[in-house]
Amino acid sequence: MESSESQLIALMSDFESDRVERTVSFADKDKQAQAICAFSNDLPNHRLPGYLFVGVDDRTGRPAGTSVTDRNLQSLAAIRSDGNVQPLPRMNVELLRHPDGNVGVVEVFPSDLPPVRYRGQIWMIRVGPRRAIANETEERVLVERRVGRARTWDARACRGSSVEDLALELFMVGYRQYAVAPETLYENNREVSDQLAALRFFDRESQCPTHAAILGSPLPVPDDVRDPHQLASLKHYRSLMPLAQDAHKPMFLLTAADGAIGGHAEAVADCYRDFKQLALRIADSIGISR
Repeated sequence: MESSESQLIALMSDFESDRVERTVSFADKDKQAQAICAFSNDLPNHRLPGYLFVGVDDRTGRPAGTSVTDRNLQSLAAIRSDGNVQPLPRMNVELLRHPDGNVGVVEVFPSDLPPVRYRGQIWMIRVGPRRAIANETEERVLVERRVGRARTWDARACRGSSVEDLALELFMVGYRQYAVAPETLYENNREVSDQLAALRFFDRESQCPTHAAILGSPLPVPDDVRDPHQLASLKHYRSLMPLAQDAHKPMFLLTAADGAIGGHAEAVADCYRDFKQLALRIADSIGISR
């Protein structure tokens, strides 16, 4: 489970809330399934697990002395796949050993596909410990949340990656120039991660790039496999080409008067540096002194 034993005991002993429910009996399957459904819906949008403690006195928050057997834990785990809760919840079941007696704990994670229904009805905790059937407005909130989270694979977070893994220069000079209006780029002072997120290349919740961003970032070529006869590798600079044609001058000599502002100005500087390095390498290769 995501919470430690001490954290579970603290949650169990505290007041019931929209993340905690206590019950004494293992026999009340309806109450247990409704609580699991409510935690899965996560109407307050905590994005944190909810906990159902079975075998606990609801008034005191202490173990009620109920015998907890393997069959009891199997019965709790069976709620996940008995077909009454749809879509199937993500949950863990565990035995919590307390000095005053054992307790069954069900850890329920918020669903990415709400609304979650129990026997066709949407159950949820709306305010504090109160559980009820969702009204029309609450159901609409859950439906909208489902649409927002139902992202394709390329738009999902690539966990374990970071912004440092991306070819940021390719994004800043290439893709961004085509996807965003020049006047917007000129006034853009946001962090790179915010710019990436605006184009669905960065997941703010997970704080990591998406799969699309990783796939769009070519891996660097190791030095031992480079072509020894290659003088340079130049980018296409397609965003500068129309400006250069209109101004009748090389791309690396464009100025603000030619329309090279904001991101285009950065591209001009990069273009000048690349062509200068190429010219110097050509000069060295044919023996011309600088």
